[in-house]
Amino acid sequence: MEGLFAGPYRRPFPLIGCDPAGPLRDALAGGEPRLGDLWVVPRADGTCPEGSERLDAWPSEGVRVVGHRPHPGSASLWDVDIEAADGSPEPPDDPYLGAGAMLHDGREPPGKGRADVVLR
Repeated sequence: MEGLFAGPYRRPFPLIGCDPAGPLRDALAGGEPRLGDLWVVPRADGTCPEGSERLDAWPSEGVRVVGHRPHPGSASLWDVDIEAADGSPEPPDDPYLGAGAMLHDGREPPGKGRADVVLR
């Protein structure tokens, strides 16, 4: 029966002020838009120090770039729209994103600098 099972919910993740590297940079240059399975890693700061449960990373599966545009505050940064299926059966209820977050593939981040991950 066609159409009986829908795929997993794909959540949008805008990355604001991103300095892309590696596969993400390649995707923005017209390369492969699929980035694979990545981890969203919140960053610590004075408001939410290292060790807080609100800084727990969570997996996102099938990450892909769906759009991008120059960041209005800096010509060297990008605002990147990605989407991914939640890879965790229980994503964090209240992740801390005040200091931004990074995407990580377990080896190296596909971007550097502060990239604000905005959850919708």
